[in-house]
Amino acid sequence: DGSAASIIQNHLLNNQEELQPQTQFVFLDHDKDMYLYDYQQFHNRGLLQSSSVVVADNVIFADIIDYQTFVKDLALSSLENSKENSAAAKKIVTTKTIDCMVEYSSSESMKYGVERLKDGVEVTEYL
Repeated sequence: DGSAASIIQNHLLNNQEELQPQTQFVFLDHDKDMYLYDYQQFHNRGLLQSSSVVVADNVIFADIIDYQTFVKDLALSSLENSKENSAAAKKIVTTKTIDCMVEYSSSESMKYGVERLKDGVEVTEYL
């Protein structure tokens, strides 16, 4: 398939000697309807490992609830699994939403009001 994860995985496999390629940083700031799909592609292909960080932009302003729900559920289940199984402790995922304003919005905040321009980034880390 032509997903970002597929392209990066192929590049990593072709250009590294590691058996398991890893992506350390992913910044999602594209078609908002594709955030969840692309994140799942990276996750399911094993490209996100310990020390990987995924930052998703505009999650509040664009109302990307499916993505936020998925990563929050993943973090919760990884924490629960780590309590039950010490081997699962290596796969702990944390996520948090950091409040901010829509980029380039300082002049618009006076015109439209601050409430309309609230935004956030979702930062998901693999520990």
